[in-house]
Amino acid sequence: MPGINLTRVEASERAAIITTREYAVDLDLTQGEETFRSVTVARFDAKAGASTFIDLIAPAVHSIKLNGVDLDPASVYHDSRIALENLAEHNELEVVADCAYMHTGEGLHRFVDPADGLTYLYSQFEVPDSRRVFTVFEQPDLKASFTFTVKTPESWTVFSNSPTPTPVAEQAGTHTFHFAPTRPLSSYVTAIVAGPYVGATDTYVAGDGRQVELGTYCRRSLAEHMDSEEILNLTKAGFEYFEQLFGTAYPFEKYDQIFVPEFNAGAMENAGCVTHRDDYIFRSRPIEALVERRAVTILHELAHMWFGDMVTMKWWNDLWLNESFAESIREAGYGIPSDSVIRRLGGIDMLEMDGELNLKVRVPSPDDSEILVLFSTVDDGKKINGTFFLDKEWNIIYSSYHTIGEDNTRKEVKLTDSQEKELLQKVQKELNQFLDKMKEQLGR
Repeated sequence: MPGINLTRVEASERAAIITTREYAVDLDLTQGEETFRSVTVARFDAKAGASTFIDLIAPAVHSIKLNGVDLDPASVYHDSRIALENLAEHNELEVVADCAYMHTGEGLHRFVDPADGLTYLYSQFEVPDSRRVFTVFEQPDLKASFTFTVKTPESWTVFSNSPTPTPVAEQAGTHTFHFAPTRPLSSYVTAIVAGPYVGATDTYVAGDGRQVELGTYCRRSLAEHMDSEEILNLTKAGFEYFEQLFGTAYPFEKYDQIFVPEFNAGAMENAGCVTHRDDYIFRSRPIEALVERRAVTILHELAHMWFGDMVTMKWWNDLWLNESFAESIREAGYGIPSDSVIRRLGGIDMLEMDGELNLKVRVPSPDDSEILVLFSTVDDGKKINGTFFLDKEWNIIYSSYHTIGEDNTRKEVKLTDSQEKELLQKVQKELNQFLDKMKEQLGR
């Protein structure tokens, strides 16, 4: 057999032979700091008499059983592949292995928080590392239902693609989470996140009337810094926008967002269980650009629930298309300069112009038909802060001005009619330039 990486030709040949149906994955995360026990039962159909292989990266494989027949791991497990010979029409494969925790952001990453000594785990399977956690036909076009069972210390919770169930107590100090089966998924968007994570919850009423549970979580040492309300409000606004855009209700049962440590990217679109880098939990007051970057990431990953997770590319060479669609969709949801979309996105800062004027767009309330523009500029060496209200046509209909003096108190700024007219013209010019820029960007 070749090395550990699957080629496209091999993937096509394997997909022509088998049809995946379901996996039952049992993980014991209480065995120590280096490895965890992984038991996988894979059920799949095949062309009778055909031969192929299944993927697994593990330091130790204890047993392999195909259709009730024991196979010798030393004979059939090589190069991170298990050879499967003389398959039946309907097959059941059971593999018991010890898999390794990772510290590189692949597979099941393990992190010990230096702040309090607590341990946190999270999975990262793109691309392709679910085989570091369970035995799987790891290619995106072979979707299947996944049923996870996870044993952990009793102080931990576990998140996955299905809603987190009430754990069942085991021997002293441990408990087990029995998750419901998922809808058919590519293995790279399945997820296991485990540890003493804490957070906040909310609900969203989907387009089909379902109550979708929302959650946002982080490690305990960062809990005081997590602005859960802002994250959840933006998420709900994004849900509304994408359901309208696609004409399709959110396709999964719940939506958790977990901010995890030592993450190699911005985020990962696991189905219903998104992981974000916990640098997005701001320990001090962030600059506006960083807040906007987080909002962009949240909406991007949410877009993936429809394009990427529900609809998935056939092979990794089209991953760029997956990302491009999610990015363009996100930009449409975040940047269309209309008051309805701004309101839908919860008043997030959308406009920040360079030059004398620094402009941001907000909406006072979801029911307000007017748009609020905040600005700052310098006039005769004095910084002026102000507020404009715009109508639906982006025309300024009301204005007020103030500054923060040396004594750090708010002071009203008195402008002459000509000064105010000049300032309003500058603001309106900047707004028009912004509108033109966004229309050009969106091809409108």
